[in-house]
Amino acid sequence: MSRQNEMVKPFVIFSSLTEEKGHLLLDDDFWFSSLIKYDPELSVFTSVTSCDLLAKKYPSHKKQFIGFRDFPFFRKIYYRLHLLGRLFSSKKITGKTIIFQGFDEIGILSYLWRIRNWNNTTVLILTNNVSPERFENSPRLLPYLLRTIFKKCDFVFYHSDFEYKLLISKLGDKVDKNKLKKVKYHLLGAPRLLASNTHQDNTITYFGPSMVSKPLLDFCNLIKADANRQFKYHFYNLDRKDEEMIRNNTPPEASLNFHYDYMTNEEYANAILQSTYVFLPHNSYYEGKLSGIFCDCVNYNVPVISDRIEPVIEFFKAYGELGYLLDYKKNDWGNTFFNEISGEKYRQFIENMNKCHAEHKADIIIESFIEKIKSENRS
Repeated sequence: MSRQNEMVKPFVIFSSLTEEKGHLLLDDDFWFSSLIKYDPELSVFTSVTSCDLLAKKYPSHKKQFIGFRDFPFFRKIYYRLHLLGRLFSSKKITGKTIIFQGFDEIGILSYLWRIRNWNNTTVLILTNNVSPERFENSPRLLPYLLRTIFKKCDFVFYHSDFEYKLLISKLGDKVDKNKLKKVKYHLLGAPRLLASNTHQDNTITYFGPSMVSKPLLDFCNLIKADANRQFKYHFYNLDRKDEEMIRNNTPPEASLNFHYDYMTNEEYANAILQSTYVFLPHNSYYEGKLSGIFCDCVNYNVPVISDRIEPVIEFFKAYGELGYLLDYKKNDWGNTFFNEISGEKYRQFIENMNKCHAEHKADIIIESFIEKIKSENRS
């Protein structure tokens, strides 16, 4: 490692949740491409798929990408057994700064116990671990697990003020607040594909799957409010059974387009770029998590339509409107959207997104991240 980082042990990226697709693949790319200049020997433990993608992009570093062993039988029985198998079949790591990019609470607690005497600095990156929905579903076990995990690790990085306040309110005074460090959300600095298609007018897109925290009815209400049929509506990554429900809750003359085929990363990027707006269906159950789709929209300069939830509110306050922030619980919120849309506002959204993206460059994020580890080591 360079002299300026001599107070930080060599890095290892540990991505036990990464599978064959999704935003965690981008996380691996971000951490590797950002940290390689600080530690040319850093290793990445991740899925075989992610290793292959990284090796294709960075062929001279192929040996530094180490694929976890998979456990298909355990995966069928109970997914967490598969994750535990990955953690405990990995090779011994000593004297490193281990960055856990996303984690399963039971798995990480077991693994932290395993490596307790191996002289590592352990860094947790909260990735959708904290939300009202999760605490509501597990009001006792989740706070206990997080308190115990935080005691056993050296740093916990979070991304929003809401996330921090929720942690403190649920975990209480037993949490060592000095371990909690805020860092800009790295998905906004992750490398992106150069998609081939360009923006199309009058298209609003929904990306599934639908779930309790991502309901479909709010999007249906927006379509109902489109009295002049100004927009075409595209749906991706839904179950086919959802189509009947959507058609039953929208006007028959609405322009609805359903896409069921598997999407490559490039096709996904193109679908965003073809949109005038991307609809974010997340409700208060999702609050505290930051949608990877939101990050992609900022990077591709496609404004969003979002409910008034955190941390989207925090981003709008910091950078200006990045689209429309509406209250889905109000009966007339759809009419509000159609009454407010204008070319002038759209241009302002793009300008604000450029500002947000500029402040989330990978170098900015990683320098802040390393400095917070170094400053703690000096104290």
